[in-house]
Amino acid sequence: MLRSLYSGVSGLKSHQTKLDAIGNNVSNVNTIGFRSKTVNFSDVLYQTASEAHPASQATASTNPYQVGLGSKISSITSTMAKEGSTQMTGNTFDMRINNQANAFFVVKSGNETFYTRDGAFGIDGQRNLVLRSNGAFVQGWKGTQAGGAVTNLQLPDPKTESHLVYDIGIDMSGDVSEVTYGDGGEKNFQVTIKERSGSDYRLDYEIKKVTDDPNDPTYLMTVKDVYIKNAKGEEQEVKLYGDDNQFTLQYSPTTGKLISIDGGGGTHVSFNVPGRSSLSVDLSETYFQTPPAGGTAGALSAATHSFDDVGKVSGYEVSGNGEIYTVFTNGNREIVGRVATAAFTNPEGLLSSGDNLYKESISSGNPRLEDIAKLGGSITSGALEMSNVDLAQEMTELIVDQRGFQANSKVITTSDEMLQTLRDLKR
Repeated sequence: MLRSLYSGVSGLKSHQTKLDAIGNNVSNVNTIGFRSKTVNFSDVLYQTASEAHPASQATASTNPYQVGLGSKISSITSTMAKEGSTQMTGNTFDMRINNQANAFFVVKSGNETFYTRDGAFGIDGQRNLVLRSNGAFVQGWKGTQAGGAVTNLQLPDPKTESHLVYDIGIDMSGDVSEVTYGDGGEKNFQVTIKERSGSDYRLDYEIKKVTDDPNDPTYLMTVKDVYIKNAKGEEQEVKLYGDDNQFTLQYSPTTGKLISIDGGGGTHVSFNVPGRSSLSVDLSETYFQTPPAGGTAGALSAATHSFDDVGKVSGYEVSGNGEIYTVFTNGNREIVGRVATAAFTNPEGLLSSGDNLYKESISSGNPRLEDIAKLGGSITSGALEMSNVDLAQEMTELIVDQRGFQANSKVITTSDEMLQTLRDLKR
């Protein structure tokens, strides 16, 4: 029997397998986080008709004489190093890994751990962060933790409240006999000051955070307006002198106590009211967030103004490091968890498990769980990574594979015709 028949058959099988891979790539051209696969061929055994011979005095050296026996599939490789394009969704919990093609989200289904580039996440009935396609639990770290064992990420109940509390017990010294507090609205305070002479005026000031970082205990106190009552009892606005109406207050993030004013020590601020006395304000009983345990906020001689800005959950945010924040209506943000990512020594060695999931194998190596920033990447919220299939390339490969299949089928038909000719020699 002609060897070319079997070579042609092996070529048909190889090209058929490649066609299967191309078909799978094309069918997943819009699959989230899909990695295309490339099929590589290699030749198989050779039949040696003549060995190589060395040169002699009479003849030159001769090359070996071998006839090949066809082709086979040498490898089917996932294209892991190429990232897919970005699809914007606007959904906060849709996440895309950027600038690190070898990093994966970590999810758990039952007792099995999987890895995926599919960041289409949502919240289940128990407020767990899950992969929407199959309900697998997204893994990460709770709170500010970013290392160690991972666990299911669970968001707080939406009824959770956030309190920004300023318990202010101040002592204004100067020509002051009485201090009365009014309601100035959110984070604003109104103080009516009665002097010993009998006249009085109103002072408006504001205390607000300098940054949006909930862990940065830096506040800015601004004396905004001063209104002095005239002889008719009418309020007239006056301006403060120069820039002595703003003060930077630095608090301790652990004890909540005031530790410096404008970079220096002390607990007092001083400013001049035009036409009135200089005021010295004792801020030693103001606290960052809430008074420390056992504290006596407002224990000084002056009246205490307590401001409690209660916030309800208004939504969530995801940072570039994968940190998940609860956002409250009062502007406060609290970190509730961090999404874990995994990197492998050989990501092409991962086993595809369907549902956009991969499992580790002996070839892939063990996963290294890290914050995405430590892996050199970032996470974009409200976006998904699409398939990295290059449709133009796949269409070209489809043509090449079709021609290869046709050529191998022609080898078989030609071999058959040659055998037919041999059979006809007997006639």
